[in-house]
Amino acid sequence: MNMAKIKHELVKATKKQIEALRKLILKGAKIKEQDNVKLGNMGSWAELPGGCDWFIPELNITVKGTCGEFCKGCFNKENPKCSACYVFKSYVKNTFRNEDGTVGDIQKNRCYVKLGHAYRTIAMTAFRDELLLSLDKQLTRKKKKFKIVRINESGEFTCYEDLAMWCELSRRHPETIFYVYTKNYAAVRKALINNIVSSNFFINISIWHQLGIKDYMEMKDHPQIRAFVLVDKEWTKERYAMEGLEITSMCGAYKENGKLDHNVTCDKCKKCFGRTSKCTGCNEH
Repeated sequence: MNMAKIKHELVKATKKQIEALRKLILKGAKIKEQDNVKLGNMGSWAELPGGCDWFIPELNITVKGTCGEFCKGCFNKENPKCSACYVFKSYVKNTFRNEDGTVGDIQKNRCYVKLGHAYRTIAMTAFRDELLLSLDKQLTRKKKKFKIVRINESGEFTCYEDLAMWCELSRRHPETIFYVYTKNYAAVRKALINNIVSSNFFINISIWHQLGIKDYMEMKDHPQIRAFVLVDKEWTKERYAMEGLEITSMCGAYKENGKLDHNVTCDKCKKCFGRTSKCTGCNEH
């Protein structure tokens, strides 16, 4: 369900139904306490990944993934389960809902996912202004403040306005570091031109082989811009260097064999939102 479809459905709904939907969505669209072992101690925001339609049984609707055109090289339409994206790799073909709320028949693109992913996706699409106010209130009222928030643990900025909302939220909460990985280079470029990226918001340009190198090189001198680079057997550090991209450090979470090192977490590493490394490579996983 994209914005046009959502608006079409809302036109047919009564004011009472629209208000009930808005309250339901905004109540579920929150920055969550992390449940990803790699992240460590931080908050995170996850939306629906990929470009396929995800079935949401609780709402009896399908909602389109947010990555869409930005899934170049990482989403396998013919066999989503075999996508290079680690999010899809983590899903298993299963026709039943698991206890944690994940997975369905991903082979047929009819996938059951965590309801929170759908709430956040719909909120960002249909209720973005209200979402900003809701998240601002959540962070303000939170007694134990998030020191770090990872944006789009899954999913992507669908447009400039998505990124602009996070820029505004980070401006309102300088006590928290926000960071993201993105392939929506046009949105980032516009945010830099409009000078809305605050000093506590770090944007990592996702580089996938040749995709993103040119864009990062154009923006790399901005203090809030970083690069996160896929390193594999074909595209090694040396290969990237030949393209003019110097990888200054490697993500310690993934070993050369792609296995996760549970002793290294993002909150302690800080390479993607710190001042010591501009261009971080990551072994394929």
